[in-house]
Amino acid sequence: MQIIGADRRTWRVGRRWLAWRTRPHRLLGEKEHLLTGGDDPVSFAIGVVSLVVLLPFMVWWVLSWTLALCLTPAVLLWRVLGGRGWTVVAYPLGSRVEYRRSGVSWAEAGRLAESAKREIADRGLPASLDPPVTG
Repeated sequence: MQIIGADRRTWRVGRRWLAWRTRPHRLLGEKEHLLTGGDDPVSFAIGVVSLVVLLPFMVWWVLSWTLALCLTPAVLLWRVLGGRGWTVVAYPLGSRVEYRRSGVSWAEAGRLAESAKREIADRGLPASLDPPVTG
């Protein structure tokens, strides 16, 4: 669920459903502008070289997403049966900073998420979640 914080940033707060959070490699985020263009021979050559260099990172990202999607049903079943807690995450949109904490049960994770939403709306930061982890 999205919420507007006290500092007017838009946050996303809720339970993590996927087996893990997949993210593109930091090189992909910084260099994605090189993959566009091709209006002239120089920019086309730069684009081709960039594609060749970044292709392994793109393949890794696609494989990571595929594996996360394939394993998510098993992880959800494990969580429902009580083998692992539900992780509550909160992060400002467009940022790699992520606050998180695990709740033992579905209900506890729901209470933790509601608490984090109130704290973001009041203070701008979710104090009930663990300090940010940057990726």
